[in-house]
Amino acid sequence: MENIEYRSPYFNNTDALRKAYQLLYPNFDYDMISVLIVGALSVYVPTEKFDALLERTMSEATAKLLTN
Repeated sequence: MENIEYRSPYFNNTDALRKAYQLLYPNFDYDMISVLIVGALSVYVPTEKFDALLERTMSEATAKLLTN
């Protein structure tokens, strides 16, 4: 059986995702960003899906910054 590593907004470091959301939504405060993180992760998410979410969010944030 494969051992799957999970990510959780409560037990794992989500700083990179928080920074990505802050770039994407610069007007959101800490609490609003926290709501986005908890909603996106839905408590537990396999690490590969977390990495994909982080990559997608950073891509969106970068594209937004380049168009502004």
